[in-house]
Amino acid sequence: MLTVEFQGETGSPGMLPWLRVADACHRIRLASDTERRRASEMSWVEWRQPSSYLPDREPDGIPSSEDWLWLRDRPRLLGIDRIPADSAAGLARMLAPSRGITRAGLDALALAAAAREARLDPVSWSLALLEWDPRRWSHDVQATPGVEPALGWWGVWATPDWMPGLSGPGLALALADLARTGRYRCDHATGPDGRDHPVPPDVWDRIDGLGLAGSFGIVEGF
Repeated sequence: MLTVEFQGETGSPGMLPWLRVADACHRIRLASDTERRRASEMSWVEWRQPSSYLPDREPDGIPSSEDWLWLRDRPRLLGIDRIPADSAAGLARMLAPSRGITRAGLDALALAAAAREARLDPVSWSLALLEWDPRRWSHDVQATPGVEPALGWWGVWATPDWMPGLSGPGLALALADLARTGRYRCDHATGPDGRDHPVPPDVWDRIDGLGLAGSFGIVEGF
């Protein structure tokens, strides 16, 4: 698990939002194909983020000035308009008056860790951001995931701007459930918590237009 330390305090993914995304990316980046397939299966069963089922991984390096410079040129990859500091230390000093010295340091280090993971593997970063902070995801800058409905969290149907107002994690999980159980043109899927998630006709029309009916067990001509 990725953590950061500042002034004797340790920040964890559960405490720091940027570190949560970074840790998910770290797990995805280092996972084998078999581990990813299993995580996707478990995600379908429980509707939880796939990275939750990937093995915990020890850090394979620490953020550097190179990562921060990379981020300053590409802040939108993290869903940020701009980075107002030349270094993590500079950002911590800017945040300290409002957040306190220790929390400011942890937040800045968490952002640096996120920058490192995004730089090392933009594709895994895109998936991790979809899992944990989809409002920051944009097709203009992120690596676009696959279009197959069964992908759930890791598919394009989870992105907020694929079908604005319709697409997102709820729709993606509903489609994954319907695809994996062969239910074509159903108007909803029911999650593990008992809530129904609608699948509007416009979505099915988009699926048909993309030639994806076969993902739901439909054989053309029969």
